[in-house]
Amino acid sequence: MIKKHTELFPADIIVFNGKTGSASFVTVKDKGTYFVPAREEMKLDGIKIPVKRHEPFIFSESKLLSVEGSSRIIRLSLNRIKTQQTCYISEFNMHKYFGKPENPKKFLEGY
Repeated sequence: MIKKHTELFPADIIVFNGKTGSASFVTVKDKGTYFVPAREEMKLDGIKIPVKRHEPFIFSESKLLSVEGSSRIIRLSLNRIKTQQTCYISEFNMHKYFGKPENPKKFLEGY
């Protein structure tokens, strides 16, 4: 079972819950690597590597960037086990596309 809303700690294994190809890791020259959903209005120029359904990642850290009233911007870092890439992801996209499995070893097989 994969939990959608649970507390994450550094080194926790999380998995991608979206469909294969519905998001990518995009590396932008001199800017870094970002998690980008495959939507028309969300395009970054760079090298794209699609994400597979139930692909495992390692949660590495979170950083509070700003707070205004009741809204906040948090940047989260993920390590992609398959390619050893680190990327940044928004809190919204983390909740929408990722979950924490009860048995992470099951998802690590083959990686």
